Amino acid sequence: MIKTAVILAGGKSSRYGKPKGLEMIEGQPLISRLADQIRSAGIDDIYLSAEDPDLFRSLGLRIIPDRFHDCGPMAGIHSALTESGAESLLVLACDLPGITSREILHLVKTAEENPATVVFAATETQEHPLCSVVSREILDPLTRALTDGKCATLRFFHDLDHRTVLFDDHRPFINLNRPEDLAIWEANSAC
Repeated sequence: MIKTAVILAGGKSSRYGKPKGLEMIEGQPLISRLADQIRSAGIDDIYLSAEDPDLFRSLGLRIIPDRFHDCGPMAGIHSALTESGAESLLVLACDLPGITSREILHLVKTAEENPATVVFAATETQEHPLCSVVSREILDPLTRALTDGKCATLRFFHDLDHRTVLFDDHRPFINLNRPEDLAIWEANSAC
């Protein structure tokens, strides 16, 4: 049973211009909204991977810094697996305003029923490695990859025993890379 999650908020948000995870969505910071959705899916042990813990302290989550710096999301996954000791870990990027407990439950249930080292979401046109369930089994190869400076998450996942979970609706997986992406998400979510 998957009991632990990490929200990845370690990016620099350079295209967005400010920390994406603190963007207000439906009256609360995006990270808080994601944590609520994770809890609604039955996962209460939630970590936040962040390079600057002071930015996020007010959110009340356990914050873990990256052990490998400038290595992107893989460094956050590594730190969360190391810190939590979890056998399996739900991984979500902090910039997914449309993810709900429904998608999380479907992903987690599929990962539990059809285990693989990595199980991640996919839509018709795109794979979403930062909406995934990872096994502790990835820790050693992940450490080797990071030590070698290999930081491409999707490429790393493809090299492992992996499965994808196909979702028909792309809207929950729209991520915020630029400020105008929020308006796109809001327009799509109103449909």
